[in-house]
Amino acid sequence: MTDDTIYQASQTRLGGILQPLHKNWTPLGALEALPIVIKNFRLKADLEETPDDLEATWLGFLAGDGLDRKT
Repeated sequence: MTDDTIYQASQTRLGGILQPLHKNWTPLGALEALPIVIKNFRLKADLEETPDDLEATWLGFLAGDGLDRKT
């Protein structure tokens, strides 16, 4: 959990590395690291539903204090 608005990571790509057996060192494939920036800002969804309307449905049952999963 973070309050930062930017998440930074990297994506790595590695080329082919399998080859027939050789006595000498013969590296294959290129390693590439690409930066990834995900901007995470607070969003708002404009919906017509209100919490009072949803409480009267099955969703309100899930928030009850006397919730018993067996029943």
